[in-house]
Amino acid sequence: MVNPQHFPDSELVEHNPKLDVDALYRASALFTGEISRWACHWLTVTIRVEWERIWIDDQEIAIARDRFLNGRHVRIKFLCPGCNRGCRILHARGRTWVCRLFAKYDYSSRHKDRWAPALDRLLSLRRRIELGHPLHRWSKRKLRKALLAYERDVAESLHGFVAELDARLGHGRHDADTGDHRGGSSAGISRRR
Repeated sequence: MVNPQHFPDSELVEHNPKLDVDALYRASALFTGEISRWACHWLTVTIRVEWERIWIDDQEIAIARDRFLNGRHVRIKFLCPGCNRGCRILHARGRTWVCRLFAKYDYSSRHKDRWAPALDRLLSLRRRIELGHPLHRWSKRKLRKALLAYERDVAESLHGFVAELDARLGHGRHDADTGDHRGGSSAGISRRR
C-alpha cells in the first residue's frame, strides 16, 4: 500500500475525468444512434451509441443491458475494456477510458489528511469493546496484541508526522528548558488575565 502522505494527486478519482452511465442515460445519450459531446474536467469527448457498444472518441466500449424486476426495467453498465468488469463509471487514464480499479485510482478520503490510518482501526476496536459487540471469539491475548499493535502504529505515525512537520517548517527539535526570545527562562513568566 502506498503511504497516505505520499499518494499522488494525479491518482485520485476526484482529479480525473469520468463518465457516469446514469448521467448519460438521464440525458438520453444512450439511445442507439445518438451522438453527443460531453465535457468533464478539462476533457471534451464525442460519444456515439450503437446497440451493444458506445464509442468515446475513437475507443470502443461494450455495454451490457441487464433486465430486472421480471424484465420490466433495464440497467445499463459499461464493460471495462481493460478487465471486462461491469462498472457504472469510466475514468480517463490519459485518453483511454477504464474502470477505477483498472486505472488504479483511489478516493482522496482514503489518503488526504490521514496521518495515522491505524488510529481509525484503534478507535473502531475500542468502540466495539465499549458497546459490547462480539469480536468473533477473540481471546484476551489476541485483543491485547491488536490494541498494542494499533497503538504502536499510531505512535509511529504521530512521530513521523511531527518529524515531517518540523522538517517542512525548518525547525529543529526544541527543548522545554530553552529560553524565550529575550534570553530569559520561560518558566518564570507569569500570565495575567
